[in-house]
Amino acid sequence: MEETILSVLNQNYPNLEYIIIDGGSTDNSVEIIKKYEDRITYWVSEPDDGMTDALNKGFRKVTGEILNWINSDDYFLPGAFFAAAKGFNDGDPRLGFIYGSCQNIKSDGSLLEERKMIDFDADILRYGRNLFAQPASFFHRRVMEKIGLPDEKLNYAMDYEYWLRALDAGFKFKNINTTLAAFRYHLESKSVDSRSMIVDESEQVMLDQVLHLKRNRFSLAYLRTVVRLFRFKNMLLRGIQKKQWSFNSIARARKQGLLQ
Repeated sequence: MEETILSVLNQNYPNLEYIIIDGGSTDNSVEIIKKYEDRITYWVSEPDDGMTDALNKGFRKVTGEILNWINSDDYFLPGAFFAAAKGFNDGDPRLGFIYGSCQNIKSDGSLLEERKMIDFDADILRYGRNLFAQPASFFHRRVMEKIGLPDEKLNYAMDYEYWLRALDAGFKFKNINTTLAAFRYHLESKSVDSRSMIVDESEQVMLDQVLHLKRNRFSLAYLRTVVRLFRFKNMLLRGIQKKQWSFNSIARARKQGLLQ
């Protein structure tokens, strides 16, 4: 946690609003927070109803224009906040998100891989895969004012659902081609330990999106082709992949009447 806190404070960003929501930790988290509380805008340590509930507790407190969240396993790279602010300086009121690349690191902090993000593609986001590394994506306050908070019914894919909702609201996404954050892989990491549940929930979010938009009915062959193409493109973009992509979405889509 201390590495995470320092990665925020050491940005030396003016007008920084830093909010920490701790879920009632019984380790030394509170002691670490208190060590820096004179530089923290608001903090609380209390039980919550899950990660998204904790996120929204924080978002209800914010007053700033450029927003993000980061888990206590991860950290921002030097200069990330200034790079994000610069990315929003084009004056486009439809620009909702800027994002960059992300380092995947091992539990000991050594580099596992550098995740280079591709330029935004709405179809890939909507029907293929989560395009962004969450710690390396910042959004503007106008997004929250228009579409509200992340969905507290979701435990793993709340970020993916939020990006899809913002896309449908007409917001634009921009890749600033800068490495902004580091994501730590270890056995206790929620995003690693719960991989199958993350995939399942993300697939359901994608299918709910199709249903919500009332798009034309997909043929089974079309959806299979789309999923396979994006799977192949993902392998080309990120190199050899060890994880297997689930096709549970096809069964779910058929069951929900989305497929012919």
